Amino acid sequence: MTEKIFIAQVMPLQNQMYGIAIRFGLSSEVAADCVQDTLLKLWRLRQGIPDDPAGCRLYCLRALRNQCLEVVEKSKPTIGVEEIRDIPDDREDDAEYRDTSATLGRLIESLPPPQREVIKLSGVDGLSNKEIEALTGQSSDNVRQLLSRARRRLRQLFLLINK
Repeated sequence: MTEKIFIAQVMPLQNQMYGIAIRFGLSSEVAADCVQDTLLKLWRLRQGIPDDPAGCRLYCLRALRNQCLEVVEKSKPTIGVEEIRDIPDDREDDAEYRDTSATLGRLIESLPPPQREVIKLSGVDGLSNKEIEALTGQSSDNVRQLLSRARRRLRQLFLLINK
């Protein structure tokens, strides 16, 4: 991969990589460091990165995943889900929306860790199943099944609470 292609394909992934690093439970500073370390490693290994955009993206996300797992193993997560949601939303004034969002957040946190991880990557980060596969190391069937079970469980729990 040439310098020009690296800048065109890898550097635009920086914001998405940061969001994913945050989802690993890293503080904003540690997540930024993790993304920077990943980009440096990718720069050094740029000759091995696939030139096609889809392959490049998956390769970069997997490298980020590995870096985040390494950081998480060295220290406990320092940020909670409530702190991650600092994104302003026009619907914040709507009490029903806030209540529903808070309830849904608690329900997501009650899911088993694998289901919780894929539902966050899919629903919050907007990643495709293929990207989730690369990031989590799960097979395509496993990702699909985890998402299906997580959605079904959330639906059941939400209906139970709202009866």
